[in-house]
Amino acid sequence: MAMDRAFSLAATDGEASAAFTITQAGRYRVGLDQPGWIDIIREGKPLTSVAHGHGPNCTTIRKIVDFDFTPGNYTLKLTKLTKPRAKLILVAPQKE
Repeated sequence: MAMDRAFSLAATDGEASAAFTITQAGRYRVGLDQPGWIDIIREGKPLTSVAHGHGPNCTTIRKIVDFDFTPGNYTLKLTKLTKPRAKLILVAPQKE
């Protein structure tokens, strides 16, 4: 998965997943182009999201979910997808 750049994942039976590593703690956003569930797994347990919403009307982002990450390895798990490919973006914390 690329940080701050759109990417896509193939979905099988409405599901897709990808592993990634976080090196800097902070609040990250995951944007998805379709209805579906966005889960982040660490050490076999799902993280609790801290916020969620919809993307701007002028974009193809349908859903946005925020998570607080600490450095480490994670798995993104998407379920209940409606299309054969999921387009996503993982956005790093914004610097002020």
